[in-house]
Amino acid sequence: SPMAGRTRSELEGLIGVFVNTLVLRARFAPGMTFRQLLRQVREAQVGATDHQDLPFEQLVEALQPVRDMSRSPLFQVMFVLQNAPRGPVALQALKLQPLELETRTAKFDLLMQVAETDEGLRGYLEYDTALFLPPTVERMVEHLRVLLEGALARPDEQVVRLPLLTVEERKRLLETWNETKPEPLPWVGMHSAFEAQAKKTPESVAVVYEGRALTYGQLDAQSTRLARHLVKQGVRPEGRVGLYVERSEGMVVGLLAILKTGASYVPLDPSFPPERLAYMRDDSGMAVLVTQQSLRGGLESAATKVVSLDGDAEEYGREETSGLGVEVAAESVAYVIYTSGTTGRPKGVQVPHGPVARFLSAMKEEPGLKAEDVLVAVTTLSFDIAVLELLLPLSVGGRVVVAPRETAVDGKKLGALLEASGATVLQATPSTWRLLLEAGWKGAGVKALTGGEALPRELAKALRERCGAVWNVYGPTETTVWSTAHEVEEGEGPVSIGRPIAGTRVYVLDGALQPVPEGVP
Repeated sequence: SPMAGRTRSELEGLIGVFVNTLVLRARFAPGMTFRQLLRQVREAQVGATDHQDLPFEQLVEALQPVRDMSRSPLFQVMFVLQNAPRGPVALQALKLQPLELETRTAKFDLLMQVAETDEGLRGYLEYDTALFLPPTVERMVEHLRVLLEGALARPDEQVVRLPLLTVEERKRLLETWNETKPEPLPWVGMHSAFEAQAKKTPESVAVVYEGRALTYGQLDAQSTRLARHLVKQGVRPEGRVGLYVERSEGMVVGLLAILKTGASYVPLDPSFPPERLAYMRDDSGMAVLVTQQSLRGGLESAATKVVSLDGDAEEYGREETSGLGVEVAAESVAYVIYTSGTTGRPKGVQVPHGPVARFLSAMKEEPGLKAEDVLVAVTTLSFDIAVLELLLPLSVGGRVVVAPRETAVDGKKLGALLEASGATVLQATPSTWRLLLEAGWKGAGVKALTGGEALPRELAKALRERCGAVWNVYGPTETTVWSTAHEVEEGEGPVSIGRPIAGTRVYVLDGALQPVPEGVP
């Protein structure tokens, strides 16, 4: 903040510029109230005023900060209060008024100048156009007005909880931008759409793995038989069943069978460390483990019954194929995904049927999937985005091609599978998309879904050149796979994560759980 620099009485009437700049620091402690902040700023101002005769240039020379030609040293925001008294000027019939001069050059990132007048405070905000757009600065001024009004009304409120948003902006952020209209669902269970589709197109191919195929009718029958066998082993609605299998068509059979019993599946990836898998087994409280002969003995315990997809196939193959008639509620848990957790131990996230059903319904419309689509599934069951890869195609009559583990991590093999299978859709992380590109994949007009990691602009550009459409999707496990979606277009800068999908609301909050204004990082 600038000071007049006329501390000595003999300088008051002298013509000239004596202005010196004072650097003021404000520290925001957690829980600090506005009154406390005001007191701190006042003390800083008084302390700095005692040394106002020290030239700013000498201060910079003494501190030796890292210099950058694009910005002022030590501070980038200046506040100017013009409170020098103006004596009356009388020029007979002439009327005088101040003329504001436009500088057209910003010396700082932001400069606010306020002058005391007979009508109150008047001021303006000067900004660097390389950093801020006019609408952003206009919002800043409104935010300052709302903040000051809130501070005057509640000076003992924590600074982080004082309002910033205007009524109109708050409504836009919380309501207008969240106006999504989900279609009413004819079913609730996340497997119910598959069962309905199996009745419509029983002869259509549903799942393919290394040349082996199951039609919708076969997949429905096999999963129902296995479900009946699981019930005989003690599996009940709301129970937990581990799914410890290698990637294959049997993986899909096992997943659907568990859902048909009304229980929830707990995916256990064989590539995970044994200690992690054992912890997930014990923590989830699973009573039954569905596995394969090749994996038997690796994760069994005295408290867990084991059902082998291939070893017990003859036994459960004699079960009936009529539906079990188990009804699941929207709030019933469909699966439990273990994330890394903040304590170092995996944390189980329980995801209900209702949100999954709404998610599948929303994604069916946008980005969109149809009966003629072929989706290559590359994601481990332990990553919740596998839900989209397996169940979305099966809910619309499409085809799922399950990629072997070694294919999913090899760019050349994956590219060959995409071509051989006639794939029209692939969902993968940016890391997997890079594997494809580095292996020389030329693309084939597939619809690309990318999520799980930030999508760099250069990768998005490369994908747009090779794919029919590129969608950037985002969402934490706790909110059911993806919560936002954005079809990537040409442009520069960060790629947007998009708008809320149907049936979803998205709020961007700060550390105090207050809505963050538009354009504020």
